[in-house]
Parts: sequence; C-alpha cells; structure tokens
Amino acid sequence: MQLRTLALAAIFTFTAFAQKRPLTHQDYDSWRSIQSTHLSADGAYLGYALFPQDGDGEFVLRNLKTGKEWRQSIGARPPAAPPNRATQNPRWDEQRGRIGGMKGLL
Repeated sequence: MQLRTLALAAIFTFTAFAQKRPLTHQDYDSWRSIQSTHLSADGAYLGYALFPQDGDGEFVLRNLKTGKEWRQSIGARPPAAPPNRATQNPRWDEQRGRIGGMKGLL
C-alpha cells in the first residue's frame, strides 16, 4: 500500500513539472515591484507603491485586519538616486582610522 502511494505521488509530481512552460519576455513585463513600504503605528494598515516594469504605478493602502484595499494611480517610477561617490570608491582615512564616509562601521 505504501509503495503504491509513493508511486502515485511520484507520477503526479513528474506530470506537474512536465506541464510548466518556459518564461517569456511577456512574463517578465507583467511582473511588478513593491517599493516604499510603510506600516501604520498600530499595525492595522500597510501602504506601498506598486510599479510594473514599464508604465505607471499605483499606491496601495491595505487594511490588514479586514483585507480591504484602496488603490490610487501615482504615475511613473521615480528615477534612481545618483550614485554616492563616498561609498562607490571608499578609501581608508588615516586620520580617523576608518573607511572614509562610513561612520560607525569600523
């Protein structure tokens, strides 16, 4: 009986994996990323920005107790912040005895 159950489980596992299709560019384009998450002080609400790979995003406010959501269009994803030169190419500061621009790490 256990051998039969194990064999059936193996067959179902192999058929489930055989039915998956490879990812396409259309799949990648449908992915969305979450940014700027904020939890309310009482833990009842969660707010975040939801952006597609291309196009306008939306702000989502979710009541964690009831599951109700409010959505508001917020436009395009903000541009990336300019690189911080101090952390891009850090140098050892002999006077301070640490890597320059990195307070409290060393």
